[in-house]
Amino acid sequence: MYQLFGSKDEMLAASLERRPPGYEAGLSPGPGEAATPRERILYVFERLARASAEPGYHGCPYLAALVELKDPGHAASRVARDAKERLKEAFRAQAELGGARDSGLLARQLMLVFDGASARSGAGVESLDDGLATSTATTLLDAAGVG
Repeated sequence: MYQLFGSKDEMLAASLERRPPGYEAGLSPGPGEAATPRERILYVFERLARASAEPGYHGCPYLAALVELKDPGHAASRVARDAKERLKEAFRAQAELGGARDSGLLARQLMLVFDGASARSGAGVESLDDGLATSTATTLLDAAGVG
């Protein structure tokens, strides 16, 4: 492996860099699955609930990397932070399209719900199969005026 990577840090960063297309595609609705901005946001939380019920689910790999590494300058931390920022930006863009009063704030709130739900379900502390994360996101969308 060290013929391909200079260190285990570089190898970890590269493995995280390869995840985004598949991971992010799994959170994005396909054609006809979610038509409105509200539906597209809620789709992410519905997918999270389904993923958390899978055997071997351990939470968001990017959040796990950020928590474990604790070094914002680490190459893998930068990759993970970029992935989390893309999700937040997707939430912000959909919130704006949906008429949110403050799309930036709503995106941050949705990230807290997503990351908290992912971490708690990944640790086996919380089950999301009852719709807890989705209903929490729905409450935030309602409060922000996203129709």
